[in-house]
Amino acid sequence: MALHLFPLLLLLLLLSFLPFSSPLSISPRTLANAVESLSAAGYVSMALTLNVTSRKLLPPAAAGATLFSPPDAAFADSGQPPLSLLRFHLAPQRLRPKTLRSLSHGTKIPTLAPDLSLLITTSATEGHVSLNGVRINESALFDDASLIVYAADDFFDPSFRISSIPAQSLATPGYVIQCQPPNPSRSLAGASAKLRSMGYSSIAAFLDVQLEWGGTKGATVFAPGDSALGACEGNFSEHLVVFQRHVVPCRLAGSDLAELGAGTVVPTFADDFTISVDRSDGRSLLNGVPVSDEDLFDDGSVVVHGVRDVLKPLDASVDFGS
Repeated sequence: MALHLFPLLLLLLLLSFLPFSSPLSISPRTLANAVESLSAAGYVSMALTLNVTSRKLLPPAAAGATLFSPPDAAFADSGQPPLSLLRFHLAPQRLRPKTLRSLSHGTKIPTLAPDLSLLITTSATEGHVSLNGVRINESALFDDASLIVYAADDFFDPSFRISSIPAQSLATPGYVIQCQPPNPSRSLAGASAKLRSMGYSSIAAFLDVQLEWGGTKGATVFAPGDSALGACEGNFSEHLVVFQRHVVPCRLAGSDLAELGAGTVVPTFADDFTISVDRSDGRSLLNGVPVSDEDLFDDGSVVVHGVRDVLKPLDASVDFGS
């Protein structure tokens, strides 16, 4: 092992004399803790690399970062990789384990390597996450508010391609989340009761009518208050359509909404209606409507958020309650 690490140590020593770029948004303490965690877990090569090249490797201005670390054996087999390849193992956003698990096969994850993205290659039958065909250990080696580090079974191949599906992007505006279609397998009685207890009786009434649906990714309900929905009188079928526009066939907790890229499009149970997610003043916006109460109810499959108003199309108005 010592002989394998000698070229790496020599190159890192040379890199340490190169001029550094602008200051990092990730604190020196966080970096030191990450290096210590990597080394303790047996990822010595990446620990050394991160310790010496962090200012050239990590983004100078980002809300967070995700690092995927190959094992020492991969470094020994391939030699010390260039910075361009190391940047391909860094995403300029903090991706939690459940976020990685929720991404559809073929979704692109931007990296710090110019014009290169990682591809989600997890299949529906696999019990683990994979990127570019490389398995990822979902138990993070290191995790704090600004940096999360995962172990990868090998280096990612920048030339990896998936030819059978259209590529999608995690951060590109207009990316549409792919959800499982609903099927009658899950009760929403608990969510309905919770909504009633917190003054969301109108939306709870619609949950009572449609108590059953499911899918492996759960469901999310965006609940306007009773004053926004009115008394729910009149043409029931029209009200039902409005209700369906507030239910998403994916489980999206408040933290998941916060991590979606601006302009991400979320499908609903209404065939002709989607929700565009944005962020302002620390709150998620859904077609311009703020989420007022996150995670009102969450049983691990169904999550309910309160919203300030009825969700309407971005390019039209909904005449509700007339």
